[in-house]
Amino acid sequence: MRRFLAVAAVVAACDSSATTDAASGAPAPQVTPQTAPTARTEVGAPPTTPLDAEARARLRSATQTLQTSGCEGTAFDDIRALQRTHGDPPPLIEAQRLAYRVCEDPLADAALLARTLPPGATTQAKLRVGAAWLRAARYEEAVAVLEPLVESEGTSSKAAWLTGFGLFHAGASSRARPLLEAARGHAPAGRADAWLLIGLCKLHEGDLRGATAELEAGVEQVTDDPSLWSALSRAYAASGRVEDAARAKARALEANDARALAERTTMRLAANATAFKRAARAQDVAEVERIFERMWDDAPRKLRVQLLQARARVYANAALDDRADADRARAEALSATMNTDPRPTP
Repeated sequence: MRRFLAVAAVVAACDSSATTDAASGAPAPQVTPQTAPTARTEVGAPPTTPLDAEARARLRSATQTLQTSGCEGTAFDDIRALQRTHGDPPPLIEAQRLAYRVCEDPLADAALLARTLPPGATTQAKLRVGAAWLRAARYEEAVAVLEPLVESEGTSSKAAWLTGFGLFHAGASSRARPLLEAARGHAPAGRADAWLLIGLCKLHEGDLRGATAELEAGVEQVTDDPSLWSALSRAYAASGRVEDAARAKARALEANDARALAERTTMRLAANATAFKRAARAQDVAEVERIFERMWDDAPRKLRVQLLQARARVYANAALDDRADADRARAEALSATMNTDPRPTP
């Protein structure tokens, strides 16, 4: 879903340079220890100094390049060079965050948020730092920021959920479980996180009955999560339920294959969306039409609406008013079916 949203954002941004800050979101859970990524950048900073006119011009140019072309060319390196000279003045902080998001450097983003956290920072600001460390798979750093918040915010708070998430991935299941259970209302909606993490905590602690009940409840609600089915297979096997374990393992493999197919489709859409954006900015009508046809069959309904709207803008700019009007009408009709159709949008 996150990658689909990214694809949709590329198409929607054909004539927009807006960016979105998702710093407070939590990452999807991993059930096995992950190797923490290595930052592409240095995580320290020199003393902060004001930006002169030349530096401001370089910063504007680099930011515009990131917004329009993604992590291409020298924009990332230009921002890093400015940071090495000027430290972290506010405009440069925002530019660095944009660069780290676009160029997928979560560790550098977390380090930036941590080193620029002011004394007396709000709980929300500290939550953003903790969530950033989680996205960077730096679980001990995340817990160090988040765990003190549990005392003030309570064991049913978002801070408690994120702390439990970090503790689980740091290998401290027995400390994680009480927090995850008390704060499970903060688990991301529509995902298997709560059942999976709590079930695995119980499995690690040897509570086979509790783990099985938790994981069975999970697969009833989220039927297509391969990690959930795999964990349930482990719980069945540990309980001696061999046939049930085999069936759950088969479901895990099926769900994994389906997810892999969806992932390949999303990656194909992402590549085509980037090409579509370039063609639209260049007003290359023929290329826009070719890429549109390549994307249409794979695109979910929401993305189809955005594709039609984007192509309509290209047609309008090329004075092809009849085609533009036809695409706008198709987009409105398809959008109306999304609003009235009781089936969930892919």
